[in-house]
Amino acid sequence: MNKADCAFICGNFEESEAILLEWVESEPTNAELLKKLGMIALWKNDLQRAEDYFQKAVESRSLIDAVWPFNAEFNNLIALMHLRADRFNDSARFYGMASGPFGIGFIKETYLRQKQLSLFENAPPYIIEGEDVTDIDFVILDPLPVVKARINGSEPVNFVIDTGGDDVFIDKDFAREINVDGVGKVPVASGVFAGNKGAMCFAKIDALDVGDMRINNIPATITDLQPIESLVFDGMPVKGIIGTRFLMHFLPTIDYKNKKLVLRRATDGNRKRFFDCLSSTICESIPFYLVHSHLMFAQGSFNGKNKGLYLIDTGLADAGFLSSQTVLKKSGVAMDWSKPFTGAGIGGSVKGIHVNIDEVALGRGGHKVISKNVKGVVLEKDLSLFDETLGFIVNGLISHQFFRDYALTLDFKGMLLILH
Repeated sequence: MNKADCAFICGNFEESEAILLEWVESEPTNAELLKKLGMIALWKNDLQRAEDYFQKAVESRSLIDAVWPFNAEFNNLIALMHLRADRFNDSARFYGMASGPFGIGFIKETYLRQKQLSLFENAPPYIIEGEDVTDIDFVILDPLPVVKARINGSEPVNFVIDTGGDDVFIDKDFAREINVDGVGKVPVASGVFAGNKGAMCFAKIDALDVGDMRINNIPATITDLQPIESLVFDGMPVKGIIGTRFLMHFLPTIDYKNKKLVLRRATDGNRKRFFDCLSSTICESIPFYLVHSHLMFAQGSFNGKNKGLYLIDTGLADAGFLSSQTVLKKSGVAMDWSKPFTGAGIGGSVKGIHVNIDEVALGRGGHKVISKNVKGVVLEKDLSLFDETLGFIVNGLISHQFFRDYALTLDFKGMLLILH
């Protein structure tokens, strides 16, 4: 287990899985092994294998591990697996079991997730209407891509494209205008999002219109986006964010080169047409993992060092890289705190400085993309992402400026980041 855990912590999920698979042959009813194998399968977005492992773990666990609160973490993982599969009723049931009989304190968010998903009891999520493929022109490219969208028949408003976000975020004042109500309220998790103030509540959107498509029944998070509007976009109205869990229902392309978002229904026909066109294009395909609800991680490095996993979060405004003060210091990156800037994230305003990164590489071996002289950011208060809260070492975050000369296609079936 130590060898498997060490490999996992270092971001070598394949190596960890191989060790566990060899071990589970001799202990096929070891619940801990089965849970770890299920988690790795989930991070690889292999939902059927994850479900098989989790079911065997449920059948093999001890009596005490079957009761709350000892089963809370595992039930939360099973809820996440059902969420990924858009089985919201099952996900709500397991979130309910994870939150236990109280739904307070550290489990309040889990309890409210159950309440949110219960809103979809008679409304299957992510029902797509309209065209097979739609192109949506960017309103602006910098500091981040913005497109027009409508919520529940509203007037077109500005939505930021940000793979660091979950489903869809809506500004609290805009939500009030269009009569979208949330369930409960939880503080913005300190260190998870940039900034550590404000609150979030969870809701259901009846319809989102973007380009020539309408997507019905979408989970949403309501929060205050005014700091982003004022500090990142210099006062340009921003009413929402389109995140990864929305995008993963498509074969999407964030086309920085041509300043547009392309949404393709995730059909076999669309996949074939896309890859047929891609065959005559210079491109690079890089494997990635999907951690928790939406966090995309891929192998990479910077300045020829720090090989490991990097978060693919396109929402770092006007920069291409972010890491912790500790990692940057160990790597010899100069940090001058005499010239700080104030930016903003989901959690409100943040302070940081810009740094220069000589080289950022996404991918490894013969399959990688390299960018030189990348504008980097380090925050005054590091994200908890860098404290191994996810169970593995995160070396940094690769973002907007790195991808700006490419079209970035997210293939959630093949689990590939395709830069072309």
